[in-house]
Amino acid sequence: MNLLGLEKGADQTTLGEWLRAQSKESVQALHRINAELVDWASGQAGPARWLHAGQAEVFFDDTQIEVAGHQFEGARLNYEGNRALGWQTLWLGPWLLDGMLDGAGDVSEHLPELLQAHRARWQDRPNYLYADSGSSAGKYLNQIEQGGFARWSVSYNKWTDKLDRLAAELPESQWSAKAASAHLKNNMPGSIINPGSASGRRSLPPCGGRRRGICCGAMPMSSVNRERKTVRPESWNGTASKAPRSRASAKS
Repeated sequence: MNLLGLEKGADQTTLGEWLRAQSKESVQALHRINAELVDWASGQAGPARWLHAGQAEVFFDDTQIEVAGHQFEGARLNYEGNRALGWQTLWLGPWLLDGMLDGAGDVSEHLPELLQAHRARWQDRPNYLYADSGSSAGKYLNQIEQGGFARWSVSYNKWTDKLDRLAAELPESQWSAKAASAHLKNNMPGSIINPGSASGRRSLPPCGGRRRGICCGAMPMSSVNRERKTVRPESWNGTASKAPRSRASAKS
């Protein structure tokens, strides 16, 4: 509270009245203020406090917030059959940079606009984007590749048949026998993200801890590993289907 210059916060009734009085324009202004606060905080903090291996880490995620009743504007049945709102968020390092709370029909619906709105905050420095399988559809991979990222990874842990077929169609020149471990050790794009076996890697956001995560990097690689089905980024054709996500609800 001291950082905000406040001695105490408003009670829940006052806060609720204030929130209900907001317009679309005032909410957008609040988002801009929040982004400016992140700019200020990242400038004040020492690089070692929030950069990982010298990189600005960006993370996109969707959290399903289950609601009861029909009075919540925009709430809809989600992929688990529960009435919910979706909170799609974009993080820069440890800070919540931006977010959208609504009844979006797709768990990555707001990814393109969030990346477009904030790419200037990471594109001129070493960076890395993480996202989970909810962003694995080809249309979202294309947006990520155009998002100003030096490297990125998107997990794909379910229904990998299309990726397996794509991998099987690639010529022998696209594969090498033992490259994956070196890419993983050196934190190279295109490697399988598996924090449990990656020597020296810290725990990653949710996209990194899946059992069968397959990641695609945005930079060309000299080789990829056939056994682990890791595909060269330039070979990606954007045809893989989006996998449903299994996520605990916010109330749990």
